[in-house]
Amino acid sequence: VETRVVDDAMQDVKPGEIGEIVHRSPQLLSGYFHDDERTAAAFEGGWFHSGDLATMDDEGYIFVVDRKKDMIKTGGENVASREVEESIYRLPQVSEVAVVGLPHPRWVEAVVAIPKRRREREKRTSIPPLS
Repeated sequence: VETRVVDDAMQDVKPGEIGEIVHRSPQLLSGYFHDDERTAAAFEGGWFHSGDLATMDDEGYIFVVDRKKDMIKTGGENVASREVEESIYRLPQVSEVAVVGLPHPRWVEAVVAIPKRRREREKRTSIPPLS
């Protein structure tokens, strides 16, 4: 299996930059059942587009950061909703949080957090690492 982390132009991203994980292998699925349009989109450029966003370090280790559909485009920047969620989740007052992009006339999308306040009796089992 060949695996790369690429930008939207199918160029390999630099170490530490976010891109999409793509795969190529003779053992990979050949397409979606009776769905030529989805197959063509998934195999654009001859590589299977996983939809997973990741960074790759200098040694070639891949770290998944989010799903492509969860990426928020705001003010010319791509914001990984999961990274914002992990930062907010570290606040002791927050038990759960969801971050989404909502349409915005100037920024394309606005980053919006929907937190759930932690009750005093509610215990948290773990705190996610800050990546």
